[in-house]
Amino acid sequence: MKTAVSLGHGLAPSEVVAASLKLERFGCDFIWVSESVGFDSLPILGAIAQQTKRAGLGTGVVNVYSRSAMQLAMAAATLDQLSSGRFVLGIGASSAEVVERWHGLDFEGELNRMASYADSLKAKLRKGNTSLPSLFSSIGHDIPVYFAGVGDRMLKLAKQKADGILFFMRPFHDVKARCRQLPSASFRVCANVVTCVSADREAAETRVRKTVAFYISNGRAYSRLIERLALQEENQDAIAAVRHDWLKGRREDAARRVPRELLGEVAIFGTPTDCRRAIERYSRVAGLHMLGLQFNAGESNIGESLNLYSTLFDNK
Repeated sequence: MKTAVSLGHGLAPSEVVAASLKLERFGCDFIWVSESVGFDSLPILGAIAQQTKRAGLGTGVVNVYSRSAMQLAMAAATLDQLSSGRFVLGIGASSAEVVERWHGLDFEGELNRMASYADSLKAKLRKGNTSLPSLFSSIGHDIPVYFAGVGDRMLKLAKQKADGILFFMRPFHDVKARCRQLPSASFRVCANVVTCVSADREAAETRVRKTVAFYISNGRAYSRLIERLALQEENQDAIAAVRHDWLKGRREDAARRVPRELLGEVAIFGTPTDCRRAIERYSRVAGLHMLGLQFNAGESNIGESLNLYSTLFDNK
């Protein structure tokens, strides 16, 4: 299993680039850069590509509404060249909150949109494509396209159209179950997990509680997923209460309401020893190609937080 870090959540572009350089030195295999309504992930990845040498790079993820398929294909081909073939294009439908509220676009037909984008991207990002301008004809290998997968229909579509799947906010027991069904020689399963490492176990838990409560409350697809997969019925009631309190502005209360059992299923947190133990659990999941750790600072200083993350990698 490869190890990755997902960056962008609460960091400035310069901090993402600096963190990527440090993480590569630590032995991190891959860097995902996230995007929703903040900084644009594509130029940040360009800067990272020019300053790193070994780690793979990917969008985790960009939505398929705010850019045309040709724009994304051009960006992917450019980033693949800048990184000497280390780039993976992660795409997703995003959510109505992002697409409609922030981009002013209609959020409809997600499955059809993803299918048509995948077909267009795969046609353009194939090795040696001579039917398109020189940027594409110089591609030396097929550039992988991964789907962000939440619902069952999207998972099925990903298996048909993509090279891999990116899970996020998916409980561990379901990741394990999906990894018995999905992987193949040509299809890879990756799971990104909310993560916080701190010398103070309680501080790490408090941090991930807030992050998990945010996603439950602002991503309706994640909320429905967790409600459906919650291990106990009372967890479903608690999830509804988390969303209610968060949307009413009672965010500390919302974070405290996240059931600890559920937190242990969707997040990795605690001391370095706690986190290594959780990572080891994922490493035993047959078929899981990559575990991504969403960076949440556990210390007051980002540098100190990154130093704690360094203990989670092999320091290649």
